[in-house]
Amino acid sequence: MKRINDRMMPNFGGPSFHPAVHANWHLDTATAEAKVNTLYESLDTDRKSTFYLNEEIEISSNDKSKLKEIIGKNRIPDYETRSVWFDLEKPIDILDGKAINPVVSLQVKGVVFDEAVPPKSYGGVGWRSEYYFADKDSYLRGFQLPQEASGYCTMCEAVNEFIFCREASKRMEGTNVEVPLAIAWGEFENGSFDGDQFGYVVLGLPELIPGRDTPYYEALTELSSNKNFSPMKQVLTRRANAMSTMHKSGLVAPFRHFGNMSLTRTGNTFMHDLGDRRALTIEQTLNVDQFIAETFANLSSALTPADIVIPGAKRYEEASKAIKENLEAYTKATLTGYYGENSDLIDIPFDEIENTFFSAFEKPLNSKESIFSQGHYNTLNQWLKSI
Repeated sequence: MKRINDRMMPNFGGPSFHPAVHANWHLDTATAEAKVNTLYESLDTDRKSTFYLNEEIEISSNDKSKLKEIIGKNRIPDYETRSVWFDLEKPIDILDGKAINPVVSLQVKGVVFDEAVPPKSYGGVGWRSEYYFADKDSYLRGFQLPQEASGYCTMCEAVNEFIFCREASKRMEGTNVEVPLAIAWGEFENGSFDGDQFGYVVLGLPELIPGRDTPYYEALTELSSNKNFSPMKQVLTRRANAMSTMHKSGLVAPFRHFGNMSLTRTGNTFMHDLGDRRALTIEQTLNVDQFIAETFANLSSALTPADIVIPGAKRYEEASKAIKENLEAYTKATLTGYYGENSDLIDIPFDEIENTFFSAFEKPLNSKESIFSQGHYNTLNQWLKSI
């Protein structure tokens, strides 16, 4: 019998397929797109770089100077983070001439390094050596990740997160889901790792409830101590609903564990870490069936026990035990949040979902051989008619 942490975890074993081969995405064209509607400067600081500022936002001169200082200053590498955060002196509350939920702080990602210190590989909590995604023929494929440099951000990730957040901010307007505001991006003049040039991205954040995963761990305590599943049901449902909101808008964002999500002070779900190459719009996939298969991959990750809270995270063994004892309840809460409480799919057992998931590596998901794959395709096709 499989350990709970091995459930729905693929063992690829075969060749590695790169997601970029199966998407309408190329660094050169993406970089050109990221430059649109930006203001360019060359930063002649300790670390020389380009600087492209989103011209749709209004940032104070003092905050802009602070931002440039952070980008240009060498730092002692911290092998647990690659970001610097700072509170804005003047919140950003206008985007393209329209009032927005005020941005009160900036995250500057890819700047925790010293150019004089050789890069080291990152392999801490949150890094996975293998991922899966949907290819152009609706198969699930394995991708073995190359090593990443600790404290840095590759140009591919920096540019993709800027573009994705800029588009997703517009598509999520008026929903209960928020993403970072795309503020700026750039490329460092010196430095690369395994052929990848280093860049950075600047993201705007609203006022968030401290502790990205605090609601989850509070729910875990209640479940473990008092056998009360209601708080856990609420956080699982909220996450799944946020995923379906993005999918309905033609956006896929992988690896939605609870360390990649926050709550805003207004009660909305806030999505972090959207630079992954599998974060795509429907226009960047090669066909609608592929996009639907990719939404299935996103949902499958949210249903996978070892992806609910990633290995190595705090209280991981306690979390695993809770999932093992309540697997069907976890599953139903996630399915209900994603499809809605009136959907026939919310009562699909975990075993059938797992079988559908594994079979998708052998047969295209759009062959719809299981009740679950049929239902997912029909639901997504209906949702996507409005796009």
